[in-house]
Amino acid sequence: MTSFNLPNRYDEKLAVKGVDFPIYDDETYLGTYTLGLFNTTSPHVRVAMERYNRAHKNERSKPRENTIRAFVEIALLGWKEVPFGPKGGDLPFSKDTAVKLLLTDHQTTNFLVDALFDFSGDVRNFRNDPEATQEEEAKN
Repeated sequence: MTSFNLPNRYDEKLAVKGVDFPIYDDETYLGTYTLGLFNTTSPHVRVAMERYNRAHKNERSKPRENTIRAFVEIALLGWKEVPFGPKGGDLPFSKDTAVKLLLTDHQTTNFLVDALFDFSGDVRNFRNDPEATQEEEAKN
């Protein structure tokens, strides 16, 4: 039998624990979000998606809504300094609040959803070795 010594593309523990991602729209700070990996190359995400789909198989929702709900349940682990609370104050984190915010059809939340999905879907953001990330980016 042939065996392979394949390198890891990301740190699985970091992908589950999450990393902080500050988001800016130009110079406007939109908060710092703690994100886990949301990419089907991860065994953790595949299992979590299967579990989520089984638990919600009888619910009828739009594809975008279902994807956002799964993302919040699996990959959005928290946030801080999110300025969308009353009178522009900090918005406390909860999974329910996160779903409501990300499902709000507004130009700012649409930008936010894109940024969150882009970051959490990129395995390069879940590496402990910044030099490896820079080397791979230099190749592209």
